[in-house]
Amino acid sequence: MNVALEQVRFRPFDGWLSALPVEVAAEIAALLDYLCEHGRGASLPYVRHRIQTSRNFPDMSEIRTDQLVHGDRYVMRVLTCFVNEDSKVLVCLGGNKHGWEQEHKGDWYERYVPAADSIIENYVGRGDKK
Repeated sequence: MNVALEQVRFRPFDGWLSALPVEVAAEIAALLDYLCEHGRGASLPYVRHRIQTSRNFPDMSEIRTDQLVHGDRYVMRVLTCFVNEDSKVLVCLGGNKHGWEQEHKGDWYERYVPAADSIIENYVGRGDKK
């Protein structure tokens, strides 16, 4: 019998999630539940594991969703990490990739992955993990 992983959220995540349209927030919440239920067995297109640019590779994963709500596109990514010997999923942060590269003149992952790495390292308390 598989036991779902515990979900631990970085405190600002809930505020960010609640500011999204209800449809988008509900999809993200459902996908986080899916990740907790299936762990490292969760798969594309909803979950991508092993974010290679992370200092916490191979433990960082991302939730992926793409929705059109009231004419606005939401290409959402939520960065997570397996922690405590894979007994928990730490939900770090999320963002909308739609139009990111054009608006910010850079890659979404270049900004968000290091921020998520810092959240993970703070939570785990190990500093840089090799």
